Amino acid sequence: MEILDYKSMMKQKLEEGRKEGRKEGREKGREEEKIRILRNMIANGYKTDEALRIMGIPEAQWEALKVKLK
Repeated sequence: MEILDYKSMMKQKLEEGRKEGRKEGREKGREEEKIRILRNMIANGYKTDEALRIMGIPEAQWEALKVKLK
């Protein structure tokens, strides 16, 4: 019985880990997409602050994104 409980627990933990990994992957993908769009906007003549405002990115996140744009 203990072996079955252990296997069940391990299966549950594995699934939780997969869900968490997928969530982190989606979040990273969204951020990379924002950076790609921002780079394109800046390359097409928009000022950095203007591009961030147009995309609706909160000012609190601007500095972190500016660092990643460089």
